Amino acid sequence: ALILCQKLLLAALSEHEDVGIFAPEERRVIRDHLSWTRKLRRTRTQFHGDEIDLIDFVRANKDKLVLKPSTGLGGDDVFVGYSIPSQQWNKVVDKALEMGNWVVQEFFPPVSHLYQAGENGCGLFQSIWGFFTFGNRYIDGFLRILPTNKFSGVINCALGATVGIFMEVDK
Repeated sequence: ALILCQKLLLAALSEHEDVGIFAPEERRVIRDHLSWTRKLRRTRTQFHGDEIDLIDFVRANKDKLVLKPSTGLGGDDVFVGYSIPSQQWNKVVDKALEMGNWVVQEFFPPVSHLYQAGENGCGLFQSIWGFFTFGNRYIDGFLRILPTNKFSGVINCALGATVGIFMEVDK
């Protein structure tokens, strides 16, 4: 399970999307379902077709990016660039480079959804959906929700998110 939880696998898919090892349909799936992800290291790479120095790009574009350890779970040690000061962001970049097992991803803000909010009806929440599949077969999933007014860039239980429920419907 630890191998399959490695975010470095996401970086490998994202980094090698266009090098000719994936079939056209596989490239489409990677492009459509995986945010731009790179292992954080001193290298040159591509960002949406532009060649970049990765570390310079990460330091200069923090508002578009997320830093996280490759093996973290539940949103722990996730740093969303727009939500922290530049000085702190740069310290996290330095720490991540030193540790050598972090990834950087393009940030996409979550969309608010209505969920039950106790006895008072519904309210707006930010959510994280996770689905587990094996090949083309759906296995299970999870949902973490956080009231929109408590959202600071990361949705995790340590910051007040709760586990939500969803209903699975057969075809």
